[in-house]
Amino acid sequence: MTQRLLIHIYSRYDLTEDDVDGIDKSITDTYTISVDQYGSLRLTLTKSDPHDNSEDSSISSISNAITDISDIINGAKDTANELVPTQLGSIPLNGLRNFVFPGAKVFTYKSASFSDYQDLICLITYVNPSVTNLRSMGSLAPAPPAPEPASTSSGLKLMHPSSVTNVSSRRSLPPAPPAPKPTSTSSGLKLTHSSDLMQNYIQGEIVSPTGKFEALQTDDGRNLLFAVDASSILHVIEEQRGGRTRTGWEIHDLSTAAVQAGFPGRKDAFVRSFDVGQSALDGTIGLAMAVSSEGSDHLLVSLSNDSTDTSWIGTPTWALYLFDAVAQTPPTSLSIVGIMFAETLSSQQYLVVDIDRSSNSSTSTSAKDIVRYYIDPAKTSGSHWVRRDVPVDIEDGNYQSCVGMIPKGFADGFADSIYTSGTTAGAAQLVYMPVINPFGVGPPNPIRLSPPNGMIPSAIATSRNVDGDKTSDLYGTTDLYAVSESMLYRFATDAQCDGCIASPLVSDDLLHGTSTLLAMTHDAVTMLWGKNGSNQVFYLSCPTAQISIPGAWSAPVPLVTGVERISA
Repeated sequence: MTQRLLIHIYSRYDLTEDDVDGIDKSITDTYTISVDQYGSLRLTLTKSDPHDNSEDSSISSISNAITDISDIINGAKDTANELVPTQLGSIPLNGLRNFVFPGAKVFTYKSASFSDYQDLICLITYVNPSVTNLRSMGSLAPAPPAPEPASTSSGLKLMHPSSVTNVSSRRSLPPAPPAPKPTSTSSGLKLTHSSDLMQNYIQGEIVSPTGKFEALQTDDGRNLLFAVDASSILHVIEEQRGGRTRTGWEIHDLSTAAVQAGFPGRKDAFVRSFDVGQSALDGTIGLAMAVSSEGSDHLLVSLSNDSTDTSWIGTPTWALYLFDAVAQTPPTSLSIVGIMFAETLSSQQYLVVDIDRSSNSSTSTSAKDIVRYYIDPAKTSGSHWVRRDVPVDIEDGNYQSCVGMIPKGFADGFADSIYTSGTTAGAAQLVYMPVINPFGVGPPNPIRLSPPNGMIPSAIATSRNVDGDKTSDLYGTTDLYAVSESMLYRFATDAQCDGCIASPLVSDDLLHGTSTLLAMTHDAVTMLWGKNGSNQVFYLSCPTAQISIPGAWSAPVPLVTGVERISA
């Protein structure tokens, strides 16, 4: 939008005259348009360019001494300059929420923009409505404030994107030692004691993960820790047994050979991001990394790595997947901002990649929202990159995603889905989108969940229901947990519908600023670990049969301080 202030000044004395555009100033403001999950348009000022094309009088100093025309013009300019230019205020578009699109169904939409003919256009996705949470067709009612929890000594529960495997079979806990018998005293109090043998610590090696930090396990229970170090090299720290190394750990470089072979002669090539995943069906390990070179990212993938014989760690096999989406021009500068693994019950594995939308646009002022693609490594023909976008606008830089599954009937159940939490123009977004539509060829139906108290969660995670009857419709589904400020919330697996509101469970200062949460269900107990804003790792738990009861959760307990990253 352009504002222009133009004042034309004309002055004449006898036969001497002059006219100029004494004030010719303009301000061009560039706004990005985004849509929150309730259908409101939001405008964000991204750029403001002022221009001053004002003219001065061309009257000579001799003529001005006689006529004062130049002085009169300059005086008028000084008066006009007292007008202070301001930016445009809020444009009242948020009230225009009842758009009508073909199909007469409830929908969510994103990527709002104006055509060359000033028509408002956008991408729409139809959703399964929950009539109890809708006030009008196409408009989702804002969520009411969440009730206070019944207890302040409860806990928090969340899970990591990579924790979607059957943890009971891969991350089993050792049996707890028998509790010591209490000793009664004459006062009626009970005194218990216990002791542990602490083995001597051995000084290890310094590692420096600069960002993401992921952990997997081999079939025999050895840990594999993946990270990108300060030298932008993807490495794995492998746990060793049998005294092979002094510290019990060995570091392997996973990326240098692949980068040198794929980008020969390019000294600027480095690993910018990565992800790892372990199949819940066959246990194989998948790796993916984004290598940046010459201002653009490139996707390299290594799949079907054995979780029993880890000899592949020395020389993993990588494949390059160039951007080849149908009917889309490859961006000149591709920016990969997120990578994640997911799979379906039909043993089909997907690699989910988020890119910066502005890197796939011809306009430099595009909003830095994400665009989601699925890469199907099993395809032998056609495009590997398939656009399966999130149903709402999600800004790059401060969003989280995790994998889960809800029961059949709530959406397109029985296939992994992705929860995505983020913001657009300051508005909180929380959506659930299945990986595939198992019932047809159309797009899967998303679900819009109400963010707790309308605020963006600081961390989200899922907990897989793997205990109990394997024939139950709830087996393998996930509960979603979210932390907002100092409160833990839960979206139960059978209560995740469009517009559903989370149930508060625990309020505790130890939860404030939680950035990472990990969850695990084992032997009918749900356990949670997290890292809060004070770099403390905390722990809490609850009997799985009582996770909906706030008072059943244990109080969060700090375990260690000064922690940079955690994973499980």
